[in-house]
Amino acid sequence: MYQVDTGPILLPNFESKKERMIERFDLAYIAYNQMNEAYFVILEPTPIKENSSDMVSHYSRVIRLNANNFVLSLD
Repeated sequence: MYQVDTGPILLPNFESKKERMIERFDLAYIAYNQMNEAYFVILEPTPIKENSSDMVSHYSRVIRLNANNFVLSLD
């Protein structure tokens, strides 16, 4: 068993309608423990508690994508 996570990385947000291209990226961590899928944990405003308008920035939204993961080793 293994678990790899790394980041933060810039993750393209293809749904973004922001005018400036640089603002169409999200900060995210990548996590995976299989070679054919990856989870991206995205930074976004998150309520401090349920039904609260008080927000904090937190890596809280998770999306799963099919992927071809591999590990490189450098000597």
